[in-house]
Amino acid sequence: MSIEKDVKSQYAKFFTEPDYPNFKFLAEYYFDLSAKLLTTDVKAPKNLRLMIRNIQKRLFIGIGTELLLKAVFLYCGFGINKPNSGSPSVYKLKSVDTKNFAVDNTFTLDFLISQLSKVYKFKEHSRVVKGLNVAKVFRNKEGHVITLWHHFDPQNYSDVEYSVISIYSEILAKV
Repeated sequence: MSIEKDVKSQYAKFFTEPDYPNFKFLAEYYFDLSAKLLTTDVKAPKNLRLMIRNIQKRLFIGIGTELLLKAVFLYCGFGINKPNSGSPSVYKLKSVDTKNFAVDNTFTLDFLISQLSKVYKFKEHSRVVKGLNVAKVFRNKEGHVITLWHHFDPQNYSDVEYSVISIYSEILAKV
């Protein structure tokens, strides 16, 4: 067994509807971390603290968004584990044989966003998708590269905020 497969097997699980509160809880934890993170919390040279704090905030927003979207899929009765073979597609949990799915691999955030309309259609769906895509970029860029500058656009944060609020008000408010 490869090292990657060995370590992934330590986290292996086929996720079902009862798992959604755990995803929601940890998403909220990351959102809370992002909201409360101060430059004084960053252990780095003083001239880098603001930049590093902002990087961490965007990373936490991105991670929280992925976990929240997975909570939505599970809450709505859709699976997040990838199939063992064939091209991935959205599936209802109650209509599948769990043996046909990878317990060590879930759908990517990109896939979940692209398939969201099959799970739930928001009142302003394209606007929700836009914010989810911004959060995906936050997570990807901050998790994979480092730039010492950033052209700040406050609309990015408003777009993510709109998406998260829509998820809560249209879906998770019932919980």
